[in-house]
Formats: sequence, structure tokens, C-alpha cells
Amino acid sequence: MSEKNKSIPVRTDAILKDNMSYNRYYMKVSSRFAAAKWITLLLFTVYLVCMLVAARGSITYENFMYLLRDFNLSSSASGAYSSVVYEEQQNMTFSVFKNALAVSGSSGIRLFDGAGNSVFRDNVSYKTPVLLTGDKYMLLYDEGGRDFSLLTTLTRVSSGTTEGDILCCAMSEKGVYAIAFRNPEAKFAIDVYNSSFRNVERIYRDSYVTGLALDASGDHIAIMSVRYDDWDVAAEVSILQIGESTSRSIPLGDRLPLYCRYMQGGHLAVVCDTAVVVLSENGDIVADISLDSMTLSNFHVSERLIALVCSENVLGNENRILVYTEAGVPVIDCASEGKISSITASDIYDCIYLSRENTIEYLSSDNSAAVEYTGSLLQICEIEGRAVVCFPGSAFSVNFIK
Repeated sequence: MSEKNKSIPVRTDAILKDNMSYNRYYMKVSSRFAAAKWITLLLFTVYLVCMLVAARGSITYENFMYLLRDFNLSSSASGAYSSVVYEEQQNMTFSVFKNALAVSGSSGIRLFDGAGNSVFRDNVSYKTPVLLTGDKYMLLYDEGGRDFSLLTTLTRVSSGTTEGDILCCAMSEKGVYAIAFRNPEAKFAIDVYNSSFRNVERIYRDSYVTGLALDASGDHIAIMSVRYDDWDVAAEVSILQIGESTSRSIPLGDRLPLYCRYMQGGHLAVVCDTAVVVLSENGDIVADISLDSMTLSNFHVSERLIALVCSENVLGNENRILVYTEAGVPVIDCASEGKISSITASDIYDCIYLSRENTIEYLSSDNSAAVEYTGSLLQICEIEGRAVVCFPGSAFSVNFIK
């Protein structure tokens, strides 16, 4: 046997002995951490029981919910959402909260983690529920009604009723929220609440409020409004600093504002029926994108992208897909044949998801893919870079990004 083919002796008994000693050491450290965890939990439980007994005369349900307002459980499991099943409801809507899928309808709201487990449920029932999410709370309100609620991953921490029918709401990442409603003193009013549920400001408007947006910190609010004078339409966006009397108004002319949102970099995207206007934090125009003779049929504004589907003919089967960054820089500009039901822009990547009658399409500037589906598709969300496709009774995910 040649020298290079000779086997090298290995001391397996020494290796096993060393591994066993290492395993004993880490097991000992692990057991100490486990003991510390349970001791801490026990001490907290004892403290909580003593506090509840000592102050039982002053504790109310509202006080206890206020105590829990900062408690949230992040999604503890990640997965493909391949088998999420829930009860079918009327007026269903979906959103993402703490990397979990929020499912809301006329019968209540549920939250599912990445493994498809139901981690929260509340039977709060609204006729026309609308769900907004931030980093701290979920805001669920009854569009056209007067009731609203704030929820965490643990419980419903606050509920309220407005003086008039709710038109629209806005939620910041830090928990500041605003509610626009019809008001008997003026035509419309907007109440702004801080993250402790205190009403910090009321703003009155005579013109019709079509949308609200709060920046990430909740320091600034944008109000879209329209004034009708005979046959003339005058629209504007007002930007106010919460707690300050000064504001800046940006006229939009006869362009009807449909939606607005503060994006990741601080710019305000305003989608109108015939144009998209991007404003800086100070209200300066960063981009003014005209749709020319095209008709806006679908749109979506994510944290980083503005995505539009525009019809180029009356039948709506010849479309143009336009995607811009928050600075108004084009990312995608292409023609597309056939009817498009919805468009969803990614919060993470420079890509979009399109839904058609039986197909979900992924599209970026240099790639595309498609999968078929059956059933009644309601909405496409994105969780951790995966498209989550929501149906009336179930949802599954598609990983287009490899």
C-alpha cells in the first residue's frame, strides 16, 4: 500500500469524550437560563397578583387594557402560510401586522403566524370593516359607521365612537392615529389621538375629506380634500404639524385625489384620477406624473413603490403598467394584454404582483413569473418577501423571489 493511501488513525474515544464534556457544559448553562426564566416569570406573577389585590378598588377594565397597550407578541414562527384556514365572512379585508396575517370581516378579526397558527382572535363586529396596521397597533373601524377599535396581538386595548359617520382613518408606525368624520359643528372634522389614546387635536374642514396620511413618527398629518363649486372642482392636500397652528396647502386643481401615503423615505405619494403627485416632507413637489389620456384602473402604494395599472382603451384589455420609486423614478413601464384585477407593490423588492382571472403574476424590471389558481381571489399581501394570496376561506403563499 502506498503512503498516500494509508488510513490516518483517529482517536474516536477522545472526540466523543470531548463532545460529551462540551454537551454537559452547555446543558448546565441552558438549565440555568431556563431556571432564571421561570423564576422571573414567577416573581412577575406574584407581583401582579399582589398589585391587583392591593389596588382592586381602583382597577377597571379600561385601566387594565391601558396597562396592556404596549404589550405585543411578535410572530414566533415563520413559514410559507401554506395551510391557513379561517371562517368565511362578509366584507373581508386582509393586512400584515407583526409579520402575521390579519384577517378581518363583518364577524371579527383573527391573526395567524407564519406557521398558520391562530395567535389572536376578537369578535368585534362592524358592518363595513376597514383595517389599518402600524408597528404598535391595528386600527379597525367601521367605514360609514361610527365605531372603531385598537388592537394588539394580545387584546383589544381601546374602543371608541365618533360624533358622525367615519369617512377615513390613518395610522402611524408609532401608534398615533387620526379619524375623519362628519361633524355637526362643521361639515367635517378630524380627531388626532396619540399612542396613549388621548385626543390631542381636532381639525375642522369645510371641504370634503377624501383621505388622510400620517408620517411614521405621527408628527405630521396630510389631509386630502375636495371643494365643489357649481360645476368646478378644486382639490388640495394640506400638510400640518400636529400641535402647530400653521399648515401648508398644495393645490391639485381639478384632479380628484383618491389616496395618499407617507412612504419609507418620508415622501408623500398622492394618487389622483389623472396623475400622481409626490411631495417632500415640506410640501414641495418632487414629482408630478401625468397619466395623459390613460384611465387609472388599479393602483397600490407600498413603503417603497407606487404601482399603477392604466387602461389604454375603453374595454380595459390593453393596459400599461407603471411603477415608480417615491422620488418619481420609473422602475417598470410596460404594456400588458388582458384584464388585471389588482396590483400589489412589494415593500422589500422592486417588484409587483398582479392578479388576473386565474393567474397571479410576478413582475420586476428584469424578470417575470406566473402561477395559476382556482377560486375567488380577494387580496394579495406580502409577508417577509412572499406573496400571500387570500381567498374567502383560506390563504397560501407563493415565493417568487428565489
